[in-house]
Amino acid sequence: MANRVLIYPEHKMAEAEAYAAAADTAWREITGNPNLSWSYVRTDAFNQIVLPLLAAPQTWNDVEIEEPPACLAARADGVIHDSYVPAEVEDE
Repeated sequence: MANRVLIYPEHKMAEAEAYAAAADTAWREITGNPNLSWSYVRTDAFNQIVLPLLAAPQTWNDVEIEEPPACLAARADGVIHDSYVPAEVEDE
């Protein structure tokens, strides 16, 4: 199964960024690498905010990752999806 994503309404950028910060902090703790980040915030084809969910089925060293409590609290306004429709990127 592919990674799942969180989708927030377009007016919930602060909440999405709070989740991203919590996920990045948790990912650094999980991996032991202070230079890594987990999240990248982007918009989908409907201008909703999308970022990867830090939870199962994602694994680290063959162990499923349980969603960290800080991430769980920060995703109150996000909806978990198995996929999203990417925004179209114009050719430069």
